[in-house]
Amino acid sequence: MKIIFLVATVLFFEFSIHARSGGVDGGGGRAIICRNADNTIRSAEVLDLYEGRVQYLLNYKDVNSKWTEQIDHILLNSGWNEASKTNLFTKNTLQWISHIKSNMRFLPQDASLTSINDSHEAIAPVGCTIEQAVNYINDSLILFDGNIWNSFSETQKAALIMHEAIYRELREYPHQEKDSIRARHFNAYLFSGGLVDSTVIDLLVLLPPEKLVLCSGYDDNGKYTQFQVTSLNKDNQTSKFFFQYLNGRTMLTRTTLEINYVSGAIAVEIARELINPSHPLGNGIYLVGQTKSAFESGDRISLSISQNADKTPRVTLHGRSALDNSTFDTALTCK
Repeated sequence: MKIIFLVATVLFFEFSIHARSGGVDGGGGRAIICRNADNTIRSAEVLDLYEGRVQYLLNYKDVNSKWTEQIDHILLNSGWNEASKTNLFTKNTLQWISHIKSNMRFLPQDASLTSINDSHEAIAPVGCTIEQAVNYINDSLILFDGNIWNSFSETQKAALIMHEAIYRELREYPHQEKDSIRARHFNAYLFSGGLVDSTVIDLLVLLPPEKLVLCSGYDDNGKYTQFQVTSLNKDNQTSKFFFQYLNGRTMLTRTTLEINYVSGAIAVEIARELINPSHPLGNGIYLVGQTKSAFESGDRISLSISQNADKTPRVTLHGRSALDNSTFDTALTCK
């Protein structure tokens, strides 16, 4: 059996998107609230940013410019606006930002929001509480806790709106995320200066079809994986695997696996083998790698490529998620 170890780098990319469903209800941002003895709010911080600096070590700057201006600044300087020209996740999220701005409804001072159990936070501050800042009832009714909103700094307000837009899109088809863990992490990543880049999307669009191999499939739990393989240099000695979905997750930052010339197996062989394997089961090609990313990293994956007894392709992706340590096995079809 040939074994090739992969060097994983992160690249932002979502190559295609399916037909979308109707409105998605539920969800809503939470905040770390510290109160005085008389129950007035002493400090307020969006949960995303608290987790970012404490759990993920993603620090942010609390600045004084108006929250709408801070959102515009992040969208421009992160590369989000540029990515939205070719990436539907970022494009759709921009639309949700505008929608949420136009549909904010603030509760009066004598009312508060009940808790929504979709956050599954792993940490909490000592001496303070985690409280509901927003309840996204539906697309026409987005309730904001007025007391908490008025206690926020402008940066906290900007982060809360970004949370609502990101999580609203991630609840939509085809992402269909059931909790806000990744939305909060991604939001913290953006506010710490994280970048969104679309250059590889542009490059792939320009490549001839014969240089692209598309692989996709569902595991037994219905979780979808999709990636493309291409050779990016003239001698075909380097291939890149561009993941759009991995084990049911939409890749929020560019995710690739890069294969260089190793042990006599060149990249063009790998691309060919994915469509028409020449090695029998038990003596196929086995690729091993671990993703690395400025945002999400550490997914351990392996890809086995061989042929069945009837000469049909047998391509299987195995992996362990860095997000929740779950394992997955997905049979793939490549073309």
